[in-house]
Amino acid sequence: MNDIDKSPETSESNNPISNGGEKKNGFVTIIVIALILGAVGLFTFLSIQKDGGTSGSERDRVFNTEGATQFTTVDGAPADLSQFDGKVQVVNAWATWCPFCVQELPDLAELATEYADQDVAVIAINRKEDPARAKAFIDSLGGLPGITFIMDGDDNFYSSIGGFSMPETIFYDAEGNVVVHKRGFMALDEMRQHVEAALAASETND
Repeated sequence: MNDIDKSPETSESNNPISNGGEKKNGFVTIIVIALILGAVGLFTFLSIQKDGGTSGSERDRVFNTEGATQFTTVDGAPADLSQFDGKVQVVNAWATWCPFCVQELPDLAELATEYADQDVAVIAINRKEDPARAKAFIDSLGGLPGITFIMDGDDNFYSSIGGFSMPETIFYDAEGNVVVHKRGFMALDEMRQHVEAALAASETND
C-alpha cells in the first residue's frame, strides 16, 4: 500500500525533460530580448547620425571635435578652415621630426601651385610642435608657398583620423567626404592621381 502511494510522487520540478525544456525556453527568451535591444540601439544610432547628432561631413566632424584646442596659424592667429568649404582639400599631418615630411612637403607645395585654379586647397597640419620651430622648418624649405600651414596644439587632427604612420594625408572631395586616406610618403604623381579622384568625386556629387 505504501509502495502504491509513493510511486506517483515524481513532481514536475524533478522531471529532467521538463527542466530541460524550461532552460531552453529561457535561453531563447534571452536571445530574443538581446536581439530586440540590439535592433533598438542600432536604430537609435542611425537616427542620431541622420538627424544631426553628428551632423556635417566627415571632414567637419574631424575639424570640429568638441574640446579640441582651436587650430591656429604659424603666427598664432586663429585659423578659419571654413574658408575652404566647397573645395577639394588635401590635408596633411606633418612634423619637423618626420624625415619623409622633408621630402613630401615640397611636392605638396608644387601640387598646390598646379591646382590653384581648380578649387583645390592644400593644408598641412603640424602635430603639436612649437610654432617657432615649425616656422623655422618651413622657412628652411623655402617657405613652401601654396600650402596653408596650421598648428594643432593638442594633436586632435591626427588622433581623430586614427593616425599611426607619418606623414598621413587625407583627400576630401568638395563636400568633405574622404576619397583617399594615404598613410605614409607619396610622390607627386600619386598626389595628382588622388586629387583627380577627389575632383571626379566632387563632380559626381553635383
